[in-house]
Amino acid sequence: MSEYPKTLKYFMWSYQVHFVQGLQYTAKDIFTYLGIDLIPTVFMIGLSDQEETHHAPVCFEPEEFDYYGADIYDNFHQLAQKSYENSEDSQMYYSGEGQNEIMTVRHLANHRRQHLKKMLDERLPGNTHYVGTGQSLYGYDIYIIVRFESSVHDKYIVLNRTTLPNDERMYLKRSILECAIEKFIEDATNSIYIPDAGSNLRGGLRSSSDYLNIAAQDLMVSLATRGRKFMGMHGLYPNCEMISLSTYENEVVVGSLIIAIENHDAIEMVRVLTDPFDLSNHRKTLKILRLCENDICVVTNSEKVLGLGRIDHSTYQEESESIITINFTGFHQWEAVHSGNKLLRMVHGKLEPVTINLGFEKLYSDGVRIFSSFKKDECQHIFDLITTALAEKKGAQIIISENADKESDRLNARCFKTKPTPLTSEELTRLMRVDGGIMIDQHANLHAFGVLLDGALLKKGDTSRGSRYNSALTYYETQHNDNPTMIIVISDDGMVSLLPGLRPQVKHSKIKNAIDIVQKMETEDNYEHKSYGIIQNWLQHHKFYLTVDECQTLNESVEKISAYQIRVHQMSIRYDKFEPHEEMNESYYLPE
Repeated sequence: MSEYPKTLKYFMWSYQVHFVQGLQYTAKDIFTYLGIDLIPTVFMIGLSDQEETHHAPVCFEPEEFDYYGADIYDNFHQLAQKSYENSEDSQMYYSGEGQNEIMTVRHLANHRRQHLKKMLDERLPGNTHYVGTGQSLYGYDIYIIVRFESSVHDKYIVLNRTTLPNDERMYLKRSILECAIEKFIEDATNSIYIPDAGSNLRGGLRSSSDYLNIAAQDLMVSLATRGRKFMGMHGLYPNCEMISLSTYENEVVVGSLIIAIENHDAIEMVRVLTDPFDLSNHRKTLKILRLCENDICVVTNSEKVLGLGRIDHSTYQEESESIITINFTGFHQWEAVHSGNKLLRMVHGKLEPVTINLGFEKLYSDGVRIFSSFKKDECQHIFDLITTALAEKKGAQIIISENADKESDRLNARCFKTKPTPLTSEELTRLMRVDGGIMIDQHANLHAFGVLLDGALLKKGDTSRGSRYNSALTYYETQHNDNPTMIIVISDDGMVSLLPGLRPQVKHSKIKNAIDIVQKMETEDNYEHKSYGIIQNWLQHHKFYLTVDECQTLNESVEKISAYQIRVHQMSIRYDKFEPHEEMNESYYLPE
């Protein structure tokens, strides 16, 4: 809803519209920082906390979200109560004055939250809902909900386990995204109690950077549980910060910690300390970190430093997720990793976005759309080259050009041109010692190395990125119209960027079917409120794929439906107009 309505169909309090709009703005700021495709949708559901009431039993904000159905309220409290009674939670008894009553209320609230999440996930398949704890106010239990498209959300969930092995009551966080969502919802839920919440147009929330750094601390607490030492759980994050900030004899120490339980079966101890010392003894820790090399790391249970060792990858069961590695990569720079997958990266006290590893399917899908000829075996060869470059842990620029022969001629004064032959991983490793990019064709033949890219200076650029990325972007923007080009940029910190950053392909028939549904609803006999809300939500998330004519058609239909809503219901839900995207073209449609 783009403006405050004159009337509210679902009224809870006067500033509820501004409150949710403030939450939506903050959520977008947080989550699009983690990934440009992480588009959150924030809404509220209020469920009456009274059996007999004169107000609506269920409220939605924004109001168009009532397509989830008012029958959510039907037997809601009874079903949640039954879920609680059938769970282990109801069998727990807590000693201490008043503790049992407090924990019963807490467990029951959690079962209500879980039950609502289950219902929302079932009613809108293909979406993942995070639901806050209900807060009783204005005669309603009010729930804050954040929703993501599952296909996008799942890419950012790095770990799988939600509990520790042999300890099902120790809950684990699976990614920085999950931690950020939970903290955002917790704050949003608490801010409901601010008098006239929403009247300040913000909802009393923190800045996005605050949320992200708190999320990093929460994730590190969860990762520290691998050591099974309570005293180490809350100290791991500040210890990593202090270690990365410190120097030993005026030198920045680069090395790695292995976080695991003592005597882990998959850790080969190279040297065991007879007198383990506290990880918080930063000077001692820095001293022993200097002994790290290749795969030899400092082993700790997050509280005590136990010695030196290495992970035995032949026996380590990755699905256990019981070993975490902390890499100190430079002054005030460190990262947490599990089996090569980055969980978080901190640079000068700030959380940096974690790059999702470039997969073969993404490389092949984009390559087929860019080049006139791109075979799977050739793509596999190029993918192997990228994997080799990543393993070198240094920056690289791999330029794939359909006209690599002509381009290497044109750039002859700015590169070392070679006779085209297939590029091997061994040779790539050697060539990466030379400054500049590596130019190949789509068949993985090397045409030049040490390439210094040119290009006309354009408005596009990213000041948060280095010269390697921005020179690649300038070159791509200058070349891609006449010379099919793909560039893989690998930063020194292992961040991988693919130019162009193509969106996923969709079937055009799905877009057309959605438009047909909206057009049919123009007439009163065919209008159905719940279906219209669902299809509008889907189209808003897929508006990039609309053609100029389709945008016009949809806008005309929406205006007619809006007029009908006003005529019959004296109110209309306003949506942003559909506008064609300048980057959209036929290549974004899948073959039918």
